[in-house]
Parts: sequence; C-alpha cells; structure tokens
Amino acid sequence: MTTEVITLDGLQSGHEAIKSLWKRLRTELAFNRRFRLTVESEEAERRKALRGAFHSMLKDVSEQVWLIDPKTGLKYRNTVPVWKAHFKEQLFDIDSTEAASNDAYSAMLIQACAYASVDLGVYLSED
Repeated sequence: MTTEVITLDGLQSGHEAIKSLWKRLRTELAFNRRFRLTVESEEAERRKALRGAFHSMLKDVSEQVWLIDPKTGLKYRNTVPVWKAHFKEQLFDIDSTEAASNDAYSAMLIQACAYASVDLGVYLSED
C-alpha cells in the first residue's frame, strides 16, 4: 500500500487538491478498489510529538533519579506515572496536560526538561 500526504494550507489550494485527488480515485473506485482516507490536523501531529518528548523525558527521569526513603534510608526510583503526577503537581497549573493548548504544552515541556536536567541532574536522551 502506498501512502500519499497532501497538505491543505488554504481554501483555494485545498479545494484544488481535493478535486485532483477525486479525479485520480474515481476510476479506481469504479473498479471496486478500496482506499483509506485519513485527514488530520497538523496540530494533532504536533501534539503527538510533544507528548512523545514529554514521556521520553519522564522515562529518563524514572531511570536516572534515585531517591532516599527518609524512614528506611533505602534508595528507590519512582515510576513514570509517579513522576508525571509530580511534574503536574509541582510545575504545571492544570489538572490535565490534555487540556493545554499545544503552545502551553510546549512551554510546560521546556519547564519540565529544565527542572529535570538542572534540579534533578538528569541527562535527557534525544529520543
């Protein structure tokens, strides 16, 4: 299966691109060929990338930061969900990261990465 990406960046150019696509597909559809058409906002793509970067940072934090239990003196590491809750509680003024715009999410990500690297001493991977 081949994949084609068509960027629609305006009313007129979008209309022309869709008309052109329809002309190409019409004949194929007449011969009972099936296609899957997916339309998504570039904002959704950006959010996916931001979410991936945030979870990569959380993974780095959970793998590198050791804490000491004040009662037992034993070292332990927190899991990704625990760190996510910690970052949301300590750094972000929202209940859910999903409620944030992409720009706000991006700002939160920068703040979280700075905190992780400077305050926690985490080496952030490039994943």
